[in-house]
Amino acid sequence: MPTRRFEFKKGSSAKFWEIELKAKSYQVTFGKIGTPGQTRKKEFDSKPAANEAAEKLIKQKMAKGYREVGSAKTSQKNTVTKETIASSKLSAPSWTQFSKKLEIRPPKNGSPAKKPTKNDVRDFEREHDFVLPPSYVSFAREFGAGQIRRFFEIYVPGKEADKCRLQRVQEARGSELLAEIYGDPEFIERMIPFCNTIGGDIIVWDPERQTHSEPTEYLICVLPRDFSQVVPLVDNFEDFIWKVCLGDRFLEAITEADPRNCETEEWPVEYLFIQSRGSKVKGEMVDV
Repeated sequence: MPTRRFEFKKGSSAKFWEIELKAKSYQVTFGKIGTPGQTRKKEFDSKPAANEAAEKLIKQKMAKGYREVGSAKTSQKNTVTKETIASSKLSAPSWTQFSKKLEIRPPKNGSPAKKPTKNDVRDFEREHDFVLPPSYVSFAREFGAGQIRRFFEIYVPGKEADKCRLQRVQEARGSELLAEIYGDPEFIERMIPFCNTIGGDIIVWDPERQTHSEPTEYLICVLPRDFSQVVPLVDNFEDFIWKVCLGDRFLEAITEADPRNCETEEWPVEYLFIQSRGSKVKGEMVDV
């Protein structure tokens, strides 16, 4: 079938999504309107299976508010190939120093949650039209989900029903309650949560604020529990780990945004990474 193009425009958000069916596969391209976007391809065992999957994706996009605008001008595309994706991921940081800095502990009960596979990452990216930062992907695949310094809970992609899945925390996206609290429904609609604190703060990527194109990185912000203002933290995931999780940037940013909410108690100095629990008992979900 010819390439079909769909667009979503709401407030400051302006995104496109295109799909092209080719025999036993389909190719989707997505991103901000006016940019080449990112391209992903998926293979199937048969043409009917590819058709069925493509139609399902189209229905999902339209249910989210995307509207078809006609066929795409494929000659204007700047496709991101498997080779360029692999090249960008080579620039992901080494986490050797992180392993040396922190003591890595398994959960008290049960087994650690499974670490994400390449397919887990790709499935999440397709579902949410969002390219995960290579720095985050390399961290997630090396360490999995877990809690840093008993305060920052990091989520990763996966297929299990565990609470540590990145897919689960996307439920906060588009929340009418959060839109009312923080006064920015467009931001709440587009944000990609990936971390919570034990205090109830939500830490997210802002897809509209891409800070580096190669490798892909985004502005990281926090939705504080104690006051209604979206607060910028750092502009990449590596800095998030070293400056926010292992440094003082979190408290500094909160204090700068609203000095009345300054924490007076000492910041925890126990350098731990506690792996999230992923085992299940009799088919029931086990708390993290």
